[in-house]
Amino acid sequence: MIEAQRGQKIQLTIYDYNTSEYHMPDVDNPICTVYAVLKELNSKRSTTVCGGKQHIQEYTVEDGDSLEVRVLGPMSREEDQNPQFLLKYEGMIKAFTSF
Repeated sequence: MIEAQRGQKIQLTIYDYNTSEYHMPDVDNPICTVYAVLKELNSKRSTTVCGGKQHIQEYTVEDGDSLEVRVLGPMSREEDQNPQFLLKYEGMIKAFTSF
């Protein structure tokens, strides 16, 4: 569980090593290889993280919400067929401006 305090937001970045940074998503293939499920606790919004689509995917959780991250286990017993990805998260302070 990752929690953002009031005035903060969470930036979650997924680096998918099963694709290259030059890989174009296959729009004709709607199959989702599920890496993780993200659930925002206050807003009750869930997002499925699909692999093999983009090298870098970013998700933002807004002010004061909590994020539950459920990473799914290996899909195959063959080690070379399991997805390889990195989850990076950062807490960020929202910039307040006044005029």
